[in-house]
Amino acid sequence: MSRSTSLLALLLCGAPALAAAAGDPTFDARYGASLVRKGPLAPLEWTTGPEHVWRISGLEFVRGGELSFVVGEATLVLGVHGENPLWAVILPDQPAPISGRTAAAGSLVSAAWLRFHPREFRELFPSTRVTGQGPARALLAARRIAAHKLGSSWQADGFPALPDPGAWVLDCDTTAGPRRFLAIDGARNSIQYMAAFERRTLPPGEPLDAAAALAAFDRTWSRFDAVYAKFALRPEVDWDAVRATWRPLAEGATTTWEAGTAIGLALETLRDLHAWVQVDGEFCAPYQRVRPANVSFAGTQAVLGASLEPARQIAHGRTKDGVGYIASLSLADESCVEAFDEALEALGDCWALVLDLRMNGGGNEALAQRMAGRFADKPRVYSHSQVRADPAERTKLGPKTARTLEPRGPWRWGQPVAVLQGRRTMSSAESFVAMMAALPTVTTMGDATAGSSGNPELLDCGHGIVVSVPRWNDLDAAGKPIEDVGLPPKVRFQPQPASFTSEADGLVSAALEHLRKQSKGVRRAGKPAKK
Repeated sequence: MSRSTSLLALLLCGAPALAAAAGDPTFDARYGASLVRKGPLAPLEWTTGPEHVWRISGLEFVRGGELSFVVGEATLVLGVHGENPLWAVILPDQPAPISGRTAAAGSLVSAAWLRFHPREFRELFPSTRVTGQGPARALLAARRIAAHKLGSSWQADGFPALPDPGAWVLDCDTTAGPRRFLAIDGARNSIQYMAAFERRTLPPGEPLDAAAALAAFDRTWSRFDAVYAKFALRPEVDWDAVRATWRPLAEGATTTWEAGTAIGLALETLRDLHAWVQVDGEFCAPYQRVRPANVSFAGTQAVLGASLEPARQIAHGRTKDGVGYIASLSLADESCVEAFDEALEALGDCWALVLDLRMNGGGNEALAQRMAGRFADKPRVYSHSQVRADPAERTKLGPKTARTLEPRGPWRWGQPVAVLQGRRTMSSAESFVAMMAALPTVTTMGDATAGSSGNPELLDCGHGIVVSVPRWNDLDAAGKPIEDVGLPPKVRFQPQPASFTSEADGLVSAALEHLRKQSKGVRRAGKPAKK
């Protein structure tokens, strides 16, 4: 008996007592198993939609006398990467019992979250159990379950990762309340009940009537229709068709979370990191794309030979040979400017500076202007933007408006600066990079930035539903859109397997090497001497 067959004999039994269906031929044709993991867990982008919602006649999960989970007729929702199913949500028509010697025995399951290797998918969900497409409305529950549970099972950076073959997670919400989390290891022929998850339950959504849900959806759709400036960058998006597709789900929403999820599904078609929905401060599974980090904060400290203590969104230190280091971690509020000025003053005797923006996800661009102004020798255009010229014409934009960096005192740092950037450098932090890149003393290094800017407004739709509405198309200094592509560095750093560890940060090392090429004879303090 093969390992796969042995595993399924232990874990899964398509019980003869459950009537076999003729099956849906499109089900098998739609899914495959092409993913292979080579090395550490890697994040995988995923999607789901009406085409991944199915009706099934029933399934039975069995592991000897340890676990029996019997599901009758149910709706199955799949999250996929390409053709590869990565996760499944099962929504039983009637609560499904768990029995056996497991601590979860006696529970009635209202919803189940499953993680598995794609190559085991067809045996787990044979097409003979599939009776056809399921109701699109099931996406509202499944998307919220995915948002709540992705971080608990086989994940990397908040995205699903490829499990080991034979490793399964069965994570159940129950009618009585406690969450039942079971980790199944086929290689060791074991099942582990994780009691720590019992109280980490999915919070209930606040009740909402159809009229209020529709009003929130329509207000969002109409606001995007009037001010969203990136429709020209998304020619494949038919905004009227988006409304026709997702509005019926909002109409069927019964909670604030379901209404927010219906809005989020509509916004996901824009593939815009700045277009998102929150319900009572919690994100409704927003659009995301994998943006690999090119930083190790512990490794940075090891390379610098200095301990860095972040405070007020800033961390700073210096090397023994006089290179200063400042990490700008956020642009959230005014305190970061005061902390930046203090750091620059403390490092004023250094002859070169590393400005690290790799961990900065943005905030307020005006704060970045004030920081970058400490390096500016004269006013310099660093970016442009365009907004809608006519609410009735989605792709018609107004003239390009230049954004200018102005010098700011009390003194200007005039010595070499290496600016570190990467895919996690986003939004106003990308503008910070653009400001610095416009200066003659600066060398940008690393990877391209995230490629996402929006100057968004927050639209209050009532009932705790808040929507971020991007209002501009951001352009670089030459007038080209940065959406999706970001800002390239002047010096690109190609990471190696050991570039970022607890003891190494290869990009910081590369920046120091670049700065140290300056002859010792011409090195001067960054803060000018008093005349």
